[in-house]
Amino acid sequence: MFVTPTGAEEVCVALLSSDPRMRIERGLQEFPGVAARLRGAKALTQEAGAVSVLSQARAAARGNVALVGDASCAVDGIAGQGLSLAFQQAVALGEALSRGDLACYESAHGRITRNAVRMTRLLLLMNSSAWLRRRALRLFAKNQRLFSRMISIHTSEPEGESLRARDMIGVGWGILWA
Repeated sequence: MFVTPTGAEEVCVALLSSDPRMRIERGLQEFPGVAARLRGAKALTQEAGAVSVLSQARAAARGNVALVGDASCAVDGIAGQGLSLAFQQAVALGEALSRGDLACYESAHGRITRNAVRMTRLLLLMNSSAWLRRRALRLFAKNQRLFSRMISIHTSEPEGESLRARDMIGVGWGILWA
């Protein structure tokens, strides 16, 4: 469950579950602290759902056709990266079109989506194994700096920070020993 401030007197509550029938009200039973803080709060919008997926086109550009946004790469929706990635891709596409070189867009597209794809793969992997998820959460509880860095990378802040293969191996070892 994620609780994110969206205004002075407003929060967004998001719940991740593999149960398609799960709703916030039932999910709050698993988070009594959050439920207590939300007691008496009025819902401002209807509950909505989304699926965490990873979908990538084989190529972002081919011939005189270029794909942008979810058409080229759909990643985990919880971080709200869809529009951000699409805007970055649109800028890169505009630059490539001005040069008359869509290969340049294909390359930029890979750089733009790399972290989001890696983090989505990691989230989906954690979702597939309760054992792995428990170990990862234990690691993040012990190493809050690592957790903070992972969240920063997932939300593309700070600029330029990324996950290298060496980092992923380190996280993997940390999970195994957590």
